[in-house]
Amino acid sequence: MEPFEIGFEGITLSRGAVMACGYPRGPALEALRERLRVGLRARGLDASLDQRYRLVTAHASLFRFAAPLRQPARFAALLEELRTEPLGSMRVDQLELVVNDWYMSNAQLEQVELLRLPAFSPRS
Repeated sequence: MEPFEIGFEGITLSRGAVMACGYPRGPALEALRERLRVGLRARGLDASLDQRYRLVTAHASLFRFAAPLRQPARFAALLEELRTEPLGSMRVDQLELVVNDWYMSNAQLEQVELLRLPAFSPRS
């Protein structure tokens, strides 16, 4: 599998985090996810896979809330300014498979494998 790109535009919120909204540029991320689904299913490890909805986008957690906000109205106004702001893109050239908790806590994070994608070579 070749490296691929994810574009980020705007932010979204969850109860505990602010995330950049990511949109794959091309079919590579979906192909990777499908290969993972097939491999996990074949090993009986797909119990919670795609339970709520099938993943088609990507995100990057920008930060998580550790305590209640001191100035929530000011924070909300700042986030509203970023709601649809273009944030750039990211080239994915390696994949890190990990065992983790929801928060990716250092104490709970265990790297299983680091997979480097083949070097990019433009097609002529």
